[in-house]
Amino acid sequence: MTVVFRQGAGRLCLDFVRTLRLRGKPGVVEELPDAAALAEWVRQCGPAEPTGVPDFVQVKAAQELREAFFRADRDRTDGDRPPGDQCRRARGRCRRRGWSRPASSPGPPKTW
Repeated sequence: MTVVFRQGAGRLCLDFVRTLRLRGKPGVVEELPDAAALAEWVRQCGPAEPTGVPDFVQVKAAQELREAFFRADRDRTDGDRPPGDQCRRARGRCRRRGWSRPASSPGPPKTW
């Protein structure tokens, strides 16, 4: 059975944040527990063209990036400015891994 990931939060990063359900509560559900799940999320949500199955290190990096997005959004909605260093580190991790903007963007591929 293929998992259908939730979409429609308004931003791809917010859809990505929603892959950890019930965060901070009993019964938390990790929707990206392994490489196959991460590859399926990429296939369904389309932040880039899938080029294979990620390895364990990439899964852990994706989970860390997701939590950085969560903290930045939480801080913004709490009235605080997102920590600049945290956002710069998240963008740097994406850039080093060769992750680019959504494949559906018009024009030549863009990189962060």
